[in-house]
Amino acid sequence: MAGRKPSPPPYSLFCKSGVLCLLLFLTPIVLSFVIHKTRFFGSGDYLFSVSGTRPLRRRLLQASERIGKGLRGPMNLAYDGETGYLYIGCCDSWIRRVGLVGDENDEHRVEDWVRVGGEPRGIALAPDRSLIVADAYEGLLKVMPDKTIKLLTYEAEGVAFALTSAVDVASDGVIYFIDGATTNDAVSDVLKILLAKPQGRLMSFDPSTNRTVVLARDLCYVNALTLSSDQNSLIFCEVILRRCRRYHIRGENRGKIDKFIEKLPGFPYSISYEQEGHYWIGLSWGRTCYQQLQYEYPILRKIAYILNEFGALPDYLSQFEGLSVTLEGTPLHIYTARELLNGTSWLKIGKYLYYSSWCKNYISRVDLTQYVAEE
Repeated sequence: MAGRKPSPPPYSLFCKSGVLCLLLFLTPIVLSFVIHKTRFFGSGDYLFSVSGTRPLRRRLLQASERIGKGLRGPMNLAYDGETGYLYIGCCDSWIRRVGLVGDENDEHRVEDWVRVGGEPRGIALAPDRSLIVADAYEGLLKVMPDKTIKLLTYEAEGVAFALTSAVDVASDGVIYFIDGATTNDAVSDVLKILLAKPQGRLMSFDPSTNRTVVLARDLCYVNALTLSSDQNSLIFCEVILRRCRRYHIRGENRGKIDKFIEKLPGFPYSISYEQEGHYWIGLSWGRTCYQQLQYEYPILRKIAYILNEFGALPDYLSQFEGLSVTLEGTPLHIYTARELLNGTSWLKIGKYLYYSSWCKNYISRVDLTQYVAEE
């Protein structure tokens, strides 16, 4: 009979703690962290009902259908209604597409469409039927239907993009996009999130003049945007601060930024307009006590960074969710995928809600007419 595994000697734990403390004080990033008072324990945070608004509705995404198997880290979705193709930007530099209509044998077959140089974190269709790509490391790209790739812009005001991450295109052809960081191009995403520096920029690019304009700066890890229904404003999401704000493109409030929705129940990684009067906000992971404390106490983020570098960071993420809100930012429904983390995109096409995660090799969809959210 095998004996019990002996407990590690006390000095082993002491040595490990000593190494962690040594790394903690020697790692040269202690002064780089930004403090964010998120008031995790304060009042007013959204749970599943909000005072003064109608209750949020939710239903588990247990009946989802998997399509497009064979994808590698799907990150962003864009749909071409004329051809029936769903374009998918993937972590391995490929933009792939899946046919949502057509013969039964060809439906949902994955096609390697075009490979860009870096990582396509944002994709959007333009009026001329080209695909605009926010490539994290290459800049803003344009991919024509014949797969020709053109670099549109890679810098603004003399500062090169460090993390081009989201894009949308207006009906007049003007492109709106995000640069999530302006420094430390070689720094990992984990560290950029932990540093929480307000260095993101919201920008526009006009193809008719080839001019890149910075519309707003000092944004805190902004990673998603979409044009409003009237195209008079942009809704963008600041992941770490769990909020989305509105930038006014034109009108009497032109150039101003105001609140859209705050104190979300998770970290907003994507947002899209569904053409039916609602926005869908993808919450990549839910809010936890540990995450919120990290942004109030930078020392905890430094510990998390060291643990991540050694592959010892514990899994403290919670479920992936999709939040439906009105044009005014009032929450309506929450759909939850408890088994899915690191969600990257939500997109409603017809009666289906499509969603993706960079941890999976497929995308999922649920028929909203059959699985209506319940009170």
